[in-house]
Amino acid sequence: MSVARLVPKTLCCVGFLIGLLPGLAGAQTGELPQAGTSDENVPIIDLRPLLETLEPEEPETSTASDQPVTVPEYARAATATPPSAPNSLLLPLVGDGVGRDRILRLSGEQRTAVLSVDIAAPDTVEAFALYFRNSINVLPGRSELLISVNGTEIAPVTLAAFEGFESVELPRNLLVEGRNEILVSVNQSHRIFCGPEATFQIWTEFDLSQSGVRLSQDSVPTSEESFSIALAAQLALRGSVPVRIAPEGSEPIIRQINLRLSGVGSTGSFIVRPESHYAIADTVPPIARVTVLAGPPEPVRVERGADGALVLVLVLDPADTGAFPDLDSVASGATPVADIGLLQPGVPTSLRDMKFTDTESYNRYSEQRLPFRLPDDWLMLSSAKATLRLTYGFAEGLPEGALMLVKVNETTVRLLPLDTGGGEVLAPLDIGFAANLLNPGPNEINFVTLVPGDPVDLPCPPNENPFLTISEDSTLLVPSTPHMSFVGLRGALTSMRPEQVVSTSGAAREETDQLALALASSLRPIEARTQKDGGRLSVSGSGDFENVPTEWLGLSRRQLEGVLMAATPATEIEEAPSMFQLLPLKAIEEGARAVAAGIVDLAKPGSGPIDSWIEGRHGRALLLLPDPQTPDDLWLVISADSDPVEISETVAAARFSPFGPRGRLSLLTDEGEWQSWQDTSTPPVLREPLTFGNFRAVAGNYASWSPLYFVAILFVFTVSSVMLALIFVISTRGKRKR
Repeated sequence: MSVARLVPKTLCCVGFLIGLLPGLAGAQTGELPQAGTSDENVPIIDLRPLLETLEPEEPETSTASDQPVTVPEYARAATATPPSAPNSLLLPLVGDGVGRDRILRLSGEQRTAVLSVDIAAPDTVEAFALYFRNSINVLPGRSELLISVNGTEIAPVTLAAFEGFESVELPRNLLVEGRNEILVSVNQSHRIFCGPEATFQIWTEFDLSQSGVRLSQDSVPTSEESFSIALAAQLALRGSVPVRIAPEGSEPIIRQINLRLSGVGSTGSFIVRPESHYAIADTVPPIARVTVLAGPPEPVRVERGADGALVLVLVLDPADTGAFPDLDSVASGATPVADIGLLQPGVPTSLRDMKFTDTESYNRYSEQRLPFRLPDDWLMLSSAKATLRLTYGFAEGLPEGALMLVKVNETTVRLLPLDTGGGEVLAPLDIGFAANLLNPGPNEINFVTLVPGDPVDLPCPPNENPFLTISEDSTLLVPSTPHMSFVGLRGALTSMRPEQVVSTSGAAREETDQLALALASSLRPIEARTQKDGGRLSVSGSGDFENVPTEWLGLSRRQLEGVLMAATPATEIEEAPSMFQLLPLKAIEEGARAVAAGIVDLAKPGSGPIDSWIEGRHGRALLLLPDPQTPDDLWLVISADSDPVEISETVAAARFSPFGPRGRLSLLTDEGEWQSWQDTSTPPVLREPLTFGNFRAVAGNYASWSPLYFVAILFVFTVSSVMLALIFVISTRGKRKR
């Protein structure tokens, strides 16, 4: 404010204070107005001239720090209003291959996905919608979305949702009570290009967090069937289920609830989230929750909460911790999951028997996967051969350069041209490959098809016929081996059950409890897998490294921290080179170390010393087998910034992957890959008696495991044989011939 404006206001204020001096003097002397004094005798001061001078002025421009502070308005009612219950309830679509963001992507010229939703009463459905969006590279004139509900097709939808998710309303009259199957297929074409590269640039995404069936919440009955459906929706959309329970002695009850809920729907990992009975209601109320009350045991019942959620009420006797009510009507527990195809060694097995269904390829770039499982005690280290007898056919007139790659566990074993001789099913082709490319447990054969565009700078012409077809009658023959195996993680992890997951106590108890609950929900038993009674998976957090038994592995706590915690790089101090450093001694030393490492690899093949292997690596979780004498006792250690649900889903999926954990220690990297360390000091273990029939195969495995040891053993046998022969000759000669 300027000085010229400040002077008049100051003078007015001074005059006002002078006018008040008599009154102030009277107050100081204690003089009070006497009784009978009228208002007319009271002096009146007219402030109108002063007020006229204090006219409001235009605010001057100031910095952000000079701006007045705005006080928000708060509801000052006597009682806070709880969040209102939603008017409708969404039952989302679920399906395989859906990530935690609930987004399903279909890439390529032609792709199909199967979705499903469970409904108790179809007549209560208010809306049935599917939300989708497309890549900007999709050509609308040649791209469409095909949808069928319970086998009935609806009109095709043009793919032109380029600015965000758009919805397509589906007919509600096609829904039935119980499970409903929705088949979605996309036919897509690139705007400009054609070829394998263009295949990756065209896609359609479905937002399954918004897609599904919407019901009026008032129309959902408070029944056990409705609660089961609402619980599946809660787990699919939120990934957790709240349980209101008293904190004292709640751990065993929470674990029992978690084990029984792990079989609900087709959800992945989730967390049972304990909370107080007096917890503040969330802004977004849950769809379903569980409330545990103390009292004489009662049958379970379903009620509707004040926030609109369906509530499963469990009344338990706190004195009887072993009793738990029957929840089969709402959650039947951890049901087994289907295993990948099984292959019996020594017998030609058809692809049909190994559950191979992806027989046709319509995309310019496609991967047809054949996952299968070999027995855990199958081990082939020698140079024996496996044979894939492949029966296939491809379209006539494919562009020059079209080909198919046959890969075994990501190793290409055959390249087949597809640009000549097409139009018919070819005679069976025997593709031989080294059997030691296969592993005990999960394996995978990939058929990769590459079809160039003709031309590449124009949209692909419409195509209704498959580029490549693989017959289900194709067979795979893997040679049988003696029952042998390395001590490692794979077999124990595959046989692990939810009730065998144990949370360790310590500073990170809350973190490990969440991980244990998430693992218990995801490690559902696999069909035809026998549970090992002594199995146990102990989980530990980043604050409990001292509790992890690593003495058998030779790891220190500092090494664990270096792998699972972000370390600050040390500052290197540059030193002046000495006279010895200027000489070529360093190069000689490195060459000698390389030669020594080669000799060690021949004697003890594998990953080398664990100190050298783990140096410089970093990841989110470590899965390890501390003691080889207890091969079914595993430990899982996670870093502080890891998501327990994400880690548990990755561990569960690794049981079906050929690139999952193996050896005695496996690191889950920041990129989501497993890197495994195999103990070089432990040879494979023979699980059957040694006989004349299996001696050659057993010797071949040991010779392939360590050629130097095998040569040394043969040398000892040879020398021993020579010595025995000399002793026999000398002892049988006569005294005169000595």
